[in-house]
Amino acid sequence: MNYSQWIYQKQKKEKAARKKQKATEMKELKFSLRISDNDLQVKLRQLTRFLNEGHKVKINIRLRGRERAHLERVQYLVDRIYEQIEELAVIEKPLEQAGRFFSVIFAPRKK
Repeated sequence: MNYSQWIYQKQKKEKAARKKQKATEMKELKFSLRISDNDLQVKLRQLTRFLNEGHKVKINIRLRGRERAHLERVQYLVDRIYEQIEELAVIEKPLEQAGRFFSVIFAPRKK
């Protein structure tokens, strides 16, 4: 086998391997501390749909004005969300603050 044929075979195998790979996408949902129960249920339906499709989900919680004084409510909201999706997801990256945003990343559980 000559060199050009070997290169061709190698490229062919790499192309086939790329076809089999599944790219995970990072989806993002934005929440507020003052979210109502109905809106929370809508967001949770979106979240479960994304997780069932195999995507990772980043949740951003925005704090405005005096909401920054109530950081315990952020943890309460994240706990409420995680209780609903506990069987579908794991916390890949715990709650962290970046300016006025708090974020947490959920990844789908392995089946």
